[in-house]
Amino acid sequence: MGGKLMASVFYFHNGQAADTVPTLIKVLETLDEDTFRYHCNKDKNGFFNWLSTGLNDTKAAAAIKRARTRKTMLTKLKQVKR
Repeated sequence: MGGKLMASVFYFHNGQAADTVPTLIKVLETLDEDTFRYHCNKDKNGFFNWLSTGLNDTKAAAAIKRARTRKTMLTKLKQVKR
């Protein structure tokens, strides 16, 4: 019984989507602050959750675990060795 593997996709509150770290970086570069705050604030970090469980990218997830600003998150993601 063969199944089709589904890519893990992060769906933003504003309708945008990312399915890879480079795509996430690209979206974050122009993402409005309200949408960023919807996904990442003092109570949650949806980007960390997606990277760690959806993409299984422990390096990227660890890099942004404590990031709470879009600028910091972008800086940390761009520093992760691919």
